[in-house]
Amino acid sequence: PGAAPKQTTYSWRGLQVKELSLDDARKRGGRLEITRVRKSSPADRAGLYEGAIITELKHAGSQAIQKFDSLDQFKKISEEVTGAAAVYVTLDGYVTVEAK
Repeated sequence: PGAAPKQTTYSWRGLQVKELSLDDARKRGGRLEITRVRKSSPADRAGLYEGAIITELKHAGSQAIQKFDSLDQFKKISEEVTGAAAVYVTLDGYVTVEAK
């Protein structure tokens, strides 16, 4: 009967992200850290890697750059993406992740 436990990781196109604490986020430059990248997935082909911090997403369905600072925001935004999307990685800039 209790509330569902808060989701701590989320997977999208072969990458898995987790939400960092506010303190870690301040030090690292963003709230979401990539914790896993599945081999040969769209995320892997895009060059994404474990430990990268991601902060925003751009895609054809929305003209605006969509910033996120929580797992829930990233999940909501990424679920609306149908085609390729550009993910902003703090150390590398925008990286395009294909749909498949």
